[in-house]
Amino acid sequence: MRRIVPVVGALVLACCGCVTLWKAGIRPSDGGRMCAGELVPTAAIPDGFALRAEVRVLAKPGIDWALTVAAQKTAGRLVVVGLDGFGAKLFTIVQQDTSLTVDRAFGRSMPWPPENVLRDIQVARLGATPGQGVSIERSAEEGGRVRVVIHDGSCDHVTIVVLAGDEAAR
Repeated sequence: MRRIVPVVGALVLACCGCVTLWKAGIRPSDGGRMCAGELVPTAAIPDGFALRAEVRVLAKPGIDWALTVAAQKTAGRLVVVGLDGFGAKLFTIVQQDTSLTVDRAFGRSMPWPPENVLRDIQVARLGATPGQGVSIERSAEEGGRVRVVIHDGSCDHVTIVVLAGDEAAR
């Protein structure tokens, strides 16, 4: 019993410290680094734009991140939500013109910056101008889906975006 009290006390202090940091807005940094590339201004994206895509990011060192991305543009704002394999929200990005607001669910760290995911989605679906050293491969899959593979040599990552039938046709 005497050994348990210090351990429990240490755990309580650690939890209090994490909550204090979270409330203060201090969060662990994302893995990877911010990649170059222009965002498509929201004025150039038609209202009513909607997207659902399966995304997989492969980057060094050892990042292999799969997520689902849903996006919709209404009233001049593009809202992008990243979901994990269970459908739980990972992040929300709100883009107005080229300004971004990123909200990470529960203040958690991501293995790759969500802003990079947004840029790659815009390259895959909206024809955004990628940064230097980027190549793009498009291929058709079963069920009318389109697979877009973005190789970014300057940022040392590959993003695979699979667009559903309706999205692939646009």
